[in-house]
Amino acid sequence: MLRNIRAGWAHRISGSMRARMTLWFALLIAFFMLFLSSAYLLYARRELENHFAASLDRIAPESAAIAKSGTSLDSLRAAIQAHNASVAQSGAISEGVEAWIVDSSGKPSWYFGPGRGDHNDDGDEDGRRGGGGGRRGRGGGGRRPPLLPGLNRPFVPPLDDTGGWRSREVKWGNQRLLLGLPWRRAQAELRAQSVALVALSLLVTAAAAFGAWILVGKTLRPIGALAEQAHHNAQSPMELMERRAPLQPTSRDEEMTSLVSTLNEMLDNVREAALSKERFHTSASHELRTPLQALAGHLGVALSRERNAAEYRGALEEAARQTTRLSKLTGDLLLLNRLQTAATAPHTEEIDVTEICDIALQRAEKTIETRHLKVADSFESLCIEAAPSHVEILLGNLVENAAKYARAGGTIGVEVKASPPTVRVWNECDEAQLRELEGESTRLFEPFYRPDAARTGETGGNGLGLAICQSIAQTNGWELSIETTDSLFAVEVRF
Repeated sequence: MLRNIRAGWAHRISGSMRARMTLWFALLIAFFMLFLSSAYLLYARRELENHFAASLDRIAPESAAIAKSGTSLDSLRAAIQAHNASVAQSGAISEGVEAWIVDSSGKPSWYFGPGRGDHNDDGDEDGRRGGGGGRRGRGGGGRRPPLLPGLNRPFVPPLDDTGGWRSREVKWGNQRLLLGLPWRRAQAELRAQSVALVALSLLVTAAAAFGAWILVGKTLRPIGALAEQAHHNAQSPMELMERRAPLQPTSRDEEMTSLVSTLNEMLDNVREAALSKERFHTSASHELRTPLQALAGHLGVALSRERNAAEYRGALEEAARQTTRLSKLTGDLLLLNRLQTAATAPHTEEIDVTEICDIALQRAEKTIETRHLKVADSFESLCIEAAPSHVEILLGNLVENAAKYARAGGTIGVEVKASPPTVRVWNECDEAQLRELEGESTRLFEPFYRPDAARTGETGGNGLGLAICQSIAQTNGWELSIETTDSLFAVEVRF
């Protein structure tokens, strides 16, 4: 039961940003208060130690001078009283110096303490007799300290640090004068201060946690409102493709405005990707259906009645053309899919780009001659590390597109530069072609996109060439760009 409760609270805290931020802020305040309290207590203890030491260091030389001058114990008592009064007036410490005279065996013969008077060996106490008892010589009068509680014998406390005292020792004739300050009471005051500081730290931490909870909740409230707005505006894929309801900022903060702008941009990209996918499916089904229908139609016509050999041959040749078109389309689709879903990098080797460009021009020679095109080539020696098939397909498609879509009787060009390593393939276009391409440069890389369906049908293209080139470039980390000028359409690939 308790384990489930603890697990539930742990999950609630770990899953809530508000709870985590409040917890971390409370822990930070707690550690800060712990550091301040510890530093203060260490400082207070050191200051008390210094004051105790200064008090004893001041009375000890004075007591030694009294012992050396041979004056009475009354002088010593007066000096201790004056010293204690001075210390009490300064407020540095609340304790007064206590004094014992002990013989060589450690037996006390005289004692004086603040508020207690002094004690002689007859058990009389000056404070109780209301008077001073006259002057006494060094060690004379036979005074003794107070009795140990519960026992009828005098005692001297252990005047060392472990016994809870801070002390000094002065020679008093053939005896010893022990001067001590009780440290236990100061320790008790420090402990009381520690308890008070702990209570204050807990109170401050609780107040800080409560304030952080309120402040973080107020800060995160616009995010919650944005999430509710997004949930309310949730659309189906079909609705998203038709029209997207933009998100509105839930506060005027710059961060919220930037977040909403980013989310709207991302949703626009998602919508565009969905539209592109829909166009791809539509175009793919159309491109696949067209040759299949043509193939089925010609075969159906050929089989509808008896025909001579020439008619059968014509029908079979048309079926072969449609089969070739269908085969090329299927191969391009499979290649595009492999490029977009490849999980590993292709095998690479050193490729002579100039040689590949020359081979591509040779393969497009028939189209170049048929359309009476001129070729302008400019080759620099360029070798790169890449997959051979990728370079061949990329440059082959670019040269083939330039030959197919160039203005009849115009010029195509292939330029190879070593620095930076680039290949630029261009072709001359007429004004009508350039007008069709205005604002469509990004869509040219979409599968099956063709700005001029009629002319593309004449050239036999299926709209996958540039899409395959773009996928090859992305797979290898190359940069593919399109440039249109007054009369030229150029595609540049930077390796």
